[in-house]
Amino acid sequence: MDPNYLDELKKLKEQKDADMDKLHDVARMSVPNMEESPSAPEEEPKAEEPTEETIKFAPVSQEEEVKTPPPPGGRRARRPSEEEIKKRKKKKKIKLIALISSVSAVAVMAVLLIVYFAVRNANLAEYYNEYWGMGLNIENGVTEYDFFGNIQTMTRFDTLGQPEYVAEFRDGKCIKETKYNADGSVAYYYTHEYDGTEKTLSAYFEDGQMIMSEKYNRKDDQTVQADRTYHKEENRVENAVIKVVDGKIIQREVFSNGVLILRNLYDGVMITQVERFDNEGMLLSRTVNEYNREKQLLLKQTEYDANNTPLSRIVMEYDEKTDLIKKTIRYDSLGEIVDYDTYNYDLNNNPIKLIRYSKDGNILEMIQRVYNDKNLITKETSQKADGTILYSKGYDYDENGFVSRAITYDPIDSTAIQSYTLYNRTISGAITQSMTYNANNVLVEKLLYNEAGFVTENSTYNEQGIMLRSEKTSYDGKQNIAQKDISTFNEMGQMLLFLSEQYDNQGRVTLKTSDNAETGEYEQILCRYTAEGFLNQQTVFDRNGKTLRDETLDAQGRVIGETVHKNGAESEINEYVYNELNQVVQKKHLNLATGERIQYSYTYTEEGLLHTCVEKDSEGLVIAQKTYDDAGFVVEQTVYDHYSNTSETKHFEYDSEGRVIMEETYDNEDRLVTKMVYYYRPTGGFDYTLYGPDGTVLEDSRTGEGLEPDTDSHSAEDSETTDSDTPEDSEEVTDDNSNEE
Repeated sequence: MDPNYLDELKKLKEQKDADMDKLHDVARMSVPNMEESPSAPEEEPKAEEPTEETIKFAPVSQEEEVKTPPPPGGRRARRPSEEEIKKRKKKKKIKLIALISSVSAVAVMAVLLIVYFAVRNANLAEYYNEYWGMGLNIENGVTEYDFFGNIQTMTRFDTLGQPEYVAEFRDGKCIKETKYNADGSVAYYYTHEYDGTEKTLSAYFEDGQMIMSEKYNRKDDQTVQADRTYHKEENRVENAVIKVVDGKIIQREVFSNGVLILRNLYDGVMITQVERFDNEGMLLSRTVNEYNREKQLLLKQTEYDANNTPLSRIVMEYDEKTDLIKKTIRYDSLGEIVDYDTYNYDLNNNPIKLIRYSKDGNILEMIQRVYNDKNLITKETSQKADGTILYSKGYDYDENGFVSRAITYDPIDSTAIQSYTLYNRTISGAITQSMTYNANNVLVEKLLYNEAGFVTENSTYNEQGIMLRSEKTSYDGKQNIAQKDISTFNEMGQMLLFLSEQYDNQGRVTLKTSDNAETGEYEQILCRYTAEGFLNQQTVFDRNGKTLRDETLDAQGRVIGETVHKNGAESEINEYVYNELNQVVQKKHLNLATGERIQYSYTYTEEGLLHTCVEKDSEGLVIAQKTYDDAGFVVEQTVYDHYSNTSETKHFEYDSEGRVIMEETYDNEDRLVTKMVYYYRPTGGFDYTLYGPDGTVLEDSRTGEGLEPDTDSHSAEDSETTDSDTPEDSEEVTDDNSNEE
């Protein structure tokens, strides 16, 4: 071995030992006394300059050289400043506040959750317990709440997954209930108003028009009276008495003119019994409902007559695990099965098949449904046992799960489309437009809706796409109908008739307009109502706004008095009397210009057709009598003198268009005096020939005397007439209060 190499290793070992001793001395050093003068630090020996030999053979590199750590002491720690102390205190305070806030937030959230479920359950109980004026009782709907547990809406969905019933709530009270059609449009709705916790008013609407309203008045702790007014049924008024115990309705009785006509019994939530009575308050029938009390499932419904004899019975069977109905059985009055239905479901509890059987077990009808992966019906088909299709419908859905297309298939070929309807909707599913097309893809119906779901425009078309009818409806801010305009057209698209109605906020017609483009007749009627809401006055105007008639109506809406205007002035006054069939039996007429008074008395056939009219003067003497045929035309007219003796009698004959073709006049001894024959021109107007009692021509409007009448000239097939040229041929009184005499 090279001796120089051994010497170098020895030197390296000695240097390493020296370095380790220095490191141990530094570790044993104590903190120096600051009062004594510090001694000068010893100088560290300089490391030898490495030679080429050491660089080449050194086993330890510079990077592995032990570095000396700084001394742990040597001077007193610095005291923090006041500003630093404040910052440290502020940080501690912020941390403490954050901790307290976190704990408080957790506590508040816990309290809110407790309050949420408590209020939620209380509000739900209040919904069930509240007596409903005319409610829909959506007891099994999907309920939505706000953050604090207050009920906002309750919704029941149909088999297509579309909203069927929706109840809207405010402050725990139902303010509106809406029933939707299958296409998503509004069928009808109720509104409810409250005074504090008490319900004060309910109103029922169809097509935006108020049909009936009901006002509530609490009599005592257990009795509420509801006064119901039917606005579209002869202004009929009913009242109901509601019995409430512990906040739950137990009975509701409806009276008409003081006579009990309906009684409902409740168990606090569900109707358990319905009793119906006749106009004299005698029991007609009774329906009893039996429920599964735990799940409120209808198990049995039995119909009884007045003698408590069963008339019919329906029994429902349910699956115990899913509560899905499995079977519905209908029985007759003898307890024999009439027919029954069975239901089959898929794995998602969707009803895929309903089969109706006869009492002998033969299939009467089978309804099959197909669903998509979202459990929405894509096709529904109903057919008889022999395979005859009763109907077949299909449905497509948008990305939000609402019906976008409803298809009606041909009943013979269930794969061929007969018609289809396309729906435009908002994100929430509300329909904005629907368009129905026939098998040839021609638009046959178009509906537009407002944001509340009411139809604002309804247009129908023929098979060629030409509009035949247009109905436009506008609503006020509360979605009450404000105006409705109806236009009808012929097959060429030309307008035939325009009708318009304006309404007040209670759904009553205030102004009606009728414009007949064919006849040129125009009429505008201004309607006025009593404080109780009954229509009692109407004013009729012409196209120029001039008054034609002022009419007074009774409680049944019949005209009992009218003042007729001519040339801007009152010309006559008429009064009407009706029988129990709403037929005019008497009319009193006053001519304001001459002061003449005439009284008309009318009789009718057993079929309700006008038969005779007798005219009397102011002294009660008969001055004329008319007899009518079944078509309402005067076939005989007798005139009397001042001594009630017959003066003359006329007989009339008409063509198929109701025009007089012959008029015969007889004297007081029933002898023919004259005969007039009328001839109608194809271009309009008429001619006549006047004959004497022996058949001699007395006058001819065409060429003079001595001409024989042309029997073909007055045929109905090639003749026309105008109002100015047609002879006054009859007086007609109809049930619509015609006043032309």
